[in-house]
Amino acid sequence: MVKVKTLCCVFCNEFSEVSMTKSQFWRYTNHSRREVEKIFSEWPAAKQELLITGSHEDCWNKALNK
Repeated sequence: MVKVKTLCCVFCNEFSEVSMTKSQFWRYTNHSRREVEKIFSEWPAAKQELLITGSHEDCWNKALNK
């Protein structure tokens, strides 16, 4: 497994790590961030968003008062 540090969450200013296989890491590093939804289609949307923007699901929900 490979751990990838995310961008800083715009809501809480914290970083996270996302674990992925070496194969997924290779696909991720050889494509643009815009293709994360295609590369990781089996992942939940919240995990994809964490990798794309660094935004945590809880932070997003608090910001939108969900």
